[in-house]
Amino acid sequence: PVAVVAWLANVLGRNGVALEPGHLVMTGALHAAVPMEPGDEFLAEFDRLGSVRLKVSQS
Repeated sequence: PVAVVAWLANVLGRNGVALEPGHLVMTGALHAAVPMEPGDEFLAEFDRLGSVRLKVSQS
């Protein structure tokens, strides 16, 4: 996991973004990969963190 965080910090740094104290970095998968198609919607709810909603659109 440390190598992944280092990679992330380097990529973000090249784009002018920094990891700051208090930022949450999750280095592992929370769920197995699932196929996605345009029109699909996903919702992840995290206790004390809130929720994230994803709607897959066509490019």
